[in-house]
Amino acid sequence: MFRILFQLGGITITTYGVMLATAFIAGIIVAERRGIRYGVSKDTVGNLSLLILLGAIAGSRAFYVFTHLSDYSGEWQRAFYVWEGGLTFYGGVILAFLICLIWIKRRRLSFGKLADTVAPSLALGIGIGRIGCFLNGCCFGKPSNFGVVFPPDSPCAWELGVGVRVHPTQLYSSLAGFCIFGILLLLGKRKKFSGELLAWFFLLYSLWRFSIDFIRYYSPSAYIFPNITNNQVVSAVVFILSVVIIIQRRKKSVRKR
Repeated sequence: MFRILFQLGGITITTYGVMLATAFIAGIIVAERRGIRYGVSKDTVGNLSLLILLGAIAGSRAFYVFTHLSDYSGEWQRAFYVWEGGLTFYGGVILAFLICLIWIKRRRLSFGKLADTVAPSLALGIGIGRIGCFLNGCCFGKPSNFGVVFPPDSPCAWELGVGVRVHPTQLYSSLAGFCIFGILLLLGKRKKFSGELLAWFFLLYSLWRFSIDFIRYYSPSAYIFPNITNNQVVSAVVFILSVVIIIQRRKKSVRKR
């Protein structure tokens, strides 16, 4: 774990923040290059990326705080301390999606083209961003006979005790993000309908998220059912919807031939 990169005067630069920024910049670069193929301008990609960033941070933080209210009791100002970690992916997805959908409709842009343009960038962002989680010491796994031991000043030590070996679920998720990124690039050559890559992103990510949550550590407030987290419930819904959309849209594209 390497939480603080350096300090400049009264400003602290964290590795978590740097990795999030790196993920955002890398995602924009990839999306801009893909936009050339789909006829999407750099300005459109840039504006959309900014909306995704703002919506993702606000939504993911709000969802995390909502599901961990007891952690902020008496210190509600900490709910705004994004640099401490604590972002829930699906909360960010929901808010960012709604904001972007409104923006796209108002400007009468093609949702499908934009979805195919940015989908791989979302996966790439997860791959890079989860490395930041590992360096920050958040989003760690459950105790394991193999894995990593985080230092005494880490969230893992605060929750489970000093010296406890846990699954490095952050690195597992990072690898999954990079794999999904590669899969989406390959699927881009075989897609049957506009916007299909975004549907595949949600399908692959939700399947992964449902699986990894069995070995990821959560506070008791995150569990809706015994051994089932709120994220797993959302993942199951997202997976089913993604499968339905892909099957129906692919069948429709075949009938049009």
